[in-house]
Amino acid sequence: MKNKILKILIVVLVLTLTISVLYYLYNFKNFEFYSNRLPLAINVGLPRTGTQSFDEFLTKNGYSCAHIGYGENDIVELNKFKQTGKGKIYDFMCNYQVCGDSPYYGLINAFKTHYPNIKLIATHRDKKSWLKSMGKHRSAGGSFLRKYYGNNKSLSVIYDDHYNLCKKYNIPLVSLNDDDTEKINVIANLLENSTLRNNDVYSNIDGWGNKNFKSSKKE
Repeated sequence: MKNKILKILIVVLVLTLTISVLYYLYNFKNFEFYSNRLPLAINVGLPRTGTQSFDEFLTKNGYSCAHIGYGENDIVELNKFKQTGKGKIYDFMCNYQVCGDSPYYGLINAFKTHYPNIKLIATHRDKKSWLKSMGKHRSAGGSFLRKYYGNNKSLSVIYDDHYNLCKKYNIPLVSLNDDDTEKINVIANLLENSTLRNNDVYSNIDGWGNKNFKSSKKE
């Protein structure tokens, strides 16, 4: 009798464990520790600073990237993220290893408030070159850059405010004026991935290297 009871208990235990494992595997991505993973890094560089080239470089090196994020036209979600660090902007970020451009350059203070340990980096170019490029691409950044983030300030002031904020928080800059090796060193150090230095993927990216950038029609 005792042996039968013991066998029944063992069967019940095995079935329970099996069901628990299957449930866990099926719902793995819904568990908080998984679904709430922040990206490895956020590029908070302004538009027309090489954000697309930055994204392309990391994508070619195996990272899942989002060149443009969610929320630049969603005022409710933007304000929600600023206040709580949660919402659709947060949910979108957690689907990628690296995010950049809009709306992230406008959320630097929010990142530092809610996620002080998150790794931020900023693609960058000198002010004169940036203003010239923005003059040629007047739609870059859209109303988010000029109205929500810039509060209708001049592009010159927007640039200065953003640069000073990056300096305030010691956010490393990836400058289009630097040579390719220096760019890669900054990114490799941030991501703690030394293998990025051992390939020449970046040399084939239009607008990334100094020579390509100066001759690029995308300037």
